[in-house]
Amino acid sequence: MSEPPRRRRRNPVPEHRWFDEDEEQDVVVPRRRGRARDEEGERDPPRERGRPRKEPSPSDNEPRQESQTGWGPPSKLTWLLFALLATVLGVFAYLRDESPPFDSDVMPGPAEGSPPSDMAAVRRLKAMLSAAQSVRREGLPQTPVWQWDTPTLSALLEQHSAVLDNFRDLLEEKDLEWQPRSVEWKKADFGADRAWPAVVLMKQVESAYLSRRGQEEASFLAAIDLAVLGGLLEQLDAWPSLMDRSLAFHEASTASLAELLRNTQLDAGRLKRLQEVEFKPFTPSMERLRAAMKGFYAYERKLLIGPAQDEPPLPPYYLPARTGWIFFKPHATLRQFADSFRELQKEPVLAAYARGGKMSSRLEHRLPTRRPLFDPNWSGTEYYQSRIGFYETLPDRVHLARFRHEAVMTLFAIRRYVITEARLPATLDALKGSYIDSVGIDPYTGEALRYNPEKGCLYSIGSDYRDEGGKPGPVAFADATEPTVAIGIGMARAG
Repeated sequence: MSEPPRRRRRNPVPEHRWFDEDEEQDVVVPRRRGRARDEEGERDPPRERGRPRKEPSPSDNEPRQESQTGWGPPSKLTWLLFALLATVLGVFAYLRDESPPFDSDVMPGPAEGSPPSDMAAVRRLKAMLSAAQSVRREGLPQTPVWQWDTPTLSALLEQHSAVLDNFRDLLEEKDLEWQPRSVEWKKADFGADRAWPAVVLMKQVESAYLSRRGQEEASFLAAIDLAVLGGLLEQLDAWPSLMDRSLAFHEASTASLAELLRNTQLDAGRLKRLQEVEFKPFTPSMERLRAAMKGFYAYERKLLIGPAQDEPPLPPYYLPARTGWIFFKPHATLRQFADSFRELQKEPVLAAYARGGKMSSRLEHRLPTRRPLFDPNWSGTEYYQSRIGFYETLPDRVHLARFRHEAVMTLFAIRRYVITEARLPATLDALKGSYIDSVGIDPYTGEALRYNPEKGCLYSIGSDYRDEGGKPGPVAFADATEPTVAIGIGMARAG
């Protein structure tokens, strides 16, 4: 029996259209409207024509879990990148310096006039200091010079007469040779020479010896010479050490004059000439100090960033600041100096009582008491601290020098008053007009000098701000807590 014929399919699918289940094939299925959704709200996947339906596996019926992409701990690579970035920023902060500060207002101006090319004053100064190198204080009495015996004074004068000869020649040089901006004064730090105390000693020895021989007027002039040279050194601002020497010379001059005035036998006329003509012009000047502050800033600037093109190089023994250190920033350190010198130029016009430690408090506020943990310029700050202290003391030192000068001027006036009136003045106001222009000012109070006729002394309340009636001693003005000078006629009754 034969098989019935098979019915031909209307749309037969070619064999090449059949594919396996593992083979992927994109099938475009037309979208139908209103198609029913299953319980989960999803459409049934379209069936491909001619392909058997795939049975769902048991895992397909389980609910799907969406992947969560929340924050997790950084990877090691992230931490490494952060560390590298912090290192780069830290190195940049420690290596990078500030831009140069604005400092034209604290820099000195150009030189006035043209100093001579061959300055004899510099040669005389070198010769004087060279001759003073041979003066030795060992074996000499430790008491004040005016208490030494005459043979000791005479022997020193004979051995070291070259010091005094060069001293006198130095004072005879022209004023133009003491030009502060002269390049010749910048070639060497003359104030750092160790022979300066020997020069002071020899002038005091000369004054004491002349007084011992009865040559009082010459003795006074020898003591005033110390103030004259101090005034000349005060003009030179190329080296801060010269201001230090200037104040030391003036202090020695006033101490010697105070001792001479205690026992003088000169008449009123010669005392007036010594007071008004010889000694008065050499009062320490606050204006000179203010001008010198600009020169001192230029000196510190030169130590930090080197000399300018028109300046001589630093001496071999003056090493520049540590500009190559990683914790030393020259411009950042220079800005600290510029800010301080800007304030210091204002301070000299104020006496100690008006200053009230304001400059010191501002400096202490600016200077850290301990090394900062993350300060890229901590080495520069320490360098600034080590050097600014000297300049901060200069205004008070000059005010104290002015007090000593005015006290000696008052001593001259009192001596003249006693010679004329045969008695001590009851108050210092009695000296005004005829004997002195005005009464000196105590720099610690802003009031007139203290006068104690019973003790026979003039004094200031001093750095401790306590009035103890004066403390006369063997050396005038030696006690900083109460600088005192004896009149020498305290037993006389005041009128």
